[in-house]
Amino acid sequence: MRTTLTLDPDAFDAAQAYAKARALRMGQAVSEMIRLAQAQNKATPLAQLKPMSGAPGLWSLGLPVASECASVDQVAGAVAQSEQDEDAISMAFAIGKTGQL
Repeated sequence: MRTTLTLDPDAFDAAQAYAKARALRMGQAVSEMIRLAQAQNKATPLAQLKPMSGAPGLWSLGLPVASECASVDQVAGAVAQSEQDEDAISMAFAIGKTGQL
């Protein structure tokens, strides 16, 4: 399909570099970049690490129902977010601001 796009300068530079690196026409490069971004968004379900109720020390990774599996990067991201949340809670208790949680 033929169309005209107005791109921000940084988006144009990125598309142009992508096209040159892969010997593509600009339209092909933009199409590929859009498809890659869509695939990335679909492949990255939101995950949240939560302590399991009734099982001290065990954690569960809550994934959307439609999810089939979690990647190592997704698990690492959930663990990192959980640690940040835990640090924020510990700090709030330390300075006596538990009402703000």
